[in-house]
Amino acid sequence: MARVSNRKSPTTIYLVMIILLVLVLTVLCFRLIFITTGNDKVLTTGYDQALSQAELKTPNGSDGYEGPSTYLQAFRIVLPIIYGMNMEDRYPSTGQLGFILSPFRNIFGDRLSNPRSIIASQIPVIQTIDQSHLLAAREKNEPALPVSRSRDTALDFDDRGELINNRHEMEEIDIDVSDLEVDEENIKLHGQGAKILVYHTHTTEAYKSQGKYQYVATDYFRTDDPQYNITRVGREIVSQLRNKYGIEALHDTTIHDIPYSGAYTRSLKTIQKYKKEYQSLQIFIDIHRNGYGNKKPNIKKDLAIINGQRAARVMIVIATGEGEFSSGYDQKPNWKENYKFALKIKNKMDEMYPGLFSKISISPQRYNQHVSDKAILVEIGSELNTLDEALVSARYFADVLAEILE
Repeated sequence: MARVSNRKSPTTIYLVMIILLVLVLTVLCFRLIFITTGNDKVLTTGYDQALSQAELKTPNGSDGYEGPSTYLQAFRIVLPIIYGMNMEDRYPSTGQLGFILSPFRNIFGDRLSNPRSIIASQIPVIQTIDQSHLLAAREKNEPALPVSRSRDTALDFDDRGELINNRHEMEEIDIDVSDLEVDEENIKLHGQGAKILVYHTHTTEAYKSQGKYQYVATDYFRTDDPQYNITRVGREIVSQLRNKYGIEALHDTTIHDIPYSGAYTRSLKTIQKYKKEYQSLQIFIDIHRNGYGNKKPNIKKDLAIINGQRAARVMIVIATGEGEFSSGYDQKPNWKENYKFALKIKNKMDEMYPGLFSKISISPQRYNQHVSDKAILVEIGSELNTLDEALVSARYFADVLAEILE
């Protein structure tokens, strides 16, 4: 009598694996199509904003849960197990097997929530698709062809080939600054001519795209439209300094971050050009908005209510130039003096607008702060904030600057 084997044949196992692989690739392609055609709300505002709308409520309760976007619903319907594994950290109530995917998260980070970037890492031409061009054409009901452009939204290198970490909080270092004290005297700006340069290394950084501030995105939370990107915040600061306080200040709006790699090298050239033309310059302020990267968004960390107004909180980054991946820069910032300048701003802001200032973060990078003893990087809010909230903080920041200058 023949014995019947209960073992599945290799052919059956291979067939099951192929079917699963096809399903996974189908979902990834589904997501890619949605991003490229713009049918998913994630396209114009970035998936992190969609997540912030889904997870977080602002103090007035205006941004409640709207439910997962279309592609997440597809995940849940087509591959519920994958959906649970992939989205556990973003949507805790749906995640069931997230621990299985942890090793892959360590490798790919948030790209697991953005399959387009995984595919693009193997098919580089996908990275050159200009989504804003597709959006603009669709709004006009016109056909459009993708426009190629060079970009690198993950890495930035300086002129030495040193990798620059642009996620300022993630690279924070612990240094004892207890002996760094500042007096209460105002900073004296001597001589004629402009004393302050406000510029933007990451010029296209933008805030939430909504309401009257909806913009055509050139990347996640980025636009080259100066009415909606970070240069609008810099313009508000300089306008306040000039018109309200009579302080001579300059504002540079040069786009330094297209392509992203080399942004700090290009902004340094801009600074050097201004220093040559305006030798009176003493203060250099690089205005950014913060970004969460792989960290979980937290609007409570970025929002303050000041005088009944919603305001984006302010953080200052001070760079030592010691280097994160090497022995450091030959020309290092006089970071202690820059820190004292930042501390003076913090103290006055705490006095005038309690709760608006977040913290001073110290980084091993350089961020072009070697150009002066009063060179700082200022983060006004994050991608979770609105431009209105950032503009409120810009005016308050100008008030504080005017109070500590003489």
